[in-house]
Amino acid sequence: MKLPDNKNERIKILAMILMGGLAVIFAIFQLIILPVMESHKKNLASLEKKQAEYEDMMTELRKVQTIQKQFDAVGTQVEALSVYLAQPILGTYLIGIQANLEQFSSEAGLELNPASEIGFAEIPGKKKNGSKHLLKSYGARMTGSGGYPQLLNLVHQLEASNSLLCISELSIMSQSSVPESHQISFSIEWPVWAEAEKGTDENPAPEPSSASPTPTATPVEDAP
Repeated sequence: MKLPDNKNERIKILAMILMGGLAVIFAIFQLIILPVMESHKKNLASLEKKQAEYEDMMTELRKVQTIQKQFDAVGTQVEALSVYLAQPILGTYLIGIQANLEQFSSEAGLELNPASEIGFAEIPGKKKNGSKHLLKSYGARMTGSGGYPQLLNLVHQLEASNSLLCISELSIMSQSSVPESHQISFSIEWPVWAEAEKGTDENPAPEPSSASPTPTATPVEDAP
């Protein structure tokens, strides 16, 4: 393109070209660059929001994993503890306990009368958080006759069967007519779940009068 010889005309044409170029640049900025910048800004804000949501999700996931580990640990402790807890049969603990005692006494050579129920007792004290213990004790009383070796054999069997039971009362009286055999009376307490007591028969047999002290519940450590 040849510019006119007239200086003023050349200046006008150059000014028009410059204005046209600026208009094109402005149009490109408005129609292309500015939308791209706005889109980039929105994408960046969305990315930051997604990143924050991801970090929140990861934080919650770590919390869930921690809670799950704690739950699993407590579950393991409860499962291990449940092995030592007396379980009700047909709504009462006495049936299962009586069956075990008959087996042990037969193996020990000790003659035992049917057990009588003492009932439930609270575990003394409270947990660290101030709540009540999850366990209670369930007691039963047995009477019978036999010698010291047979009684020791029975006690060893009871200890081997459940390390958390407690012989809370023991009375031995000699019989002049049968020196080698003694009248024996003892009370045993087993740990049980406190809530399970609600579904069992809570009408214990009346306790016979005795000079022996009344048995008290023995603390048993429960699950946290």
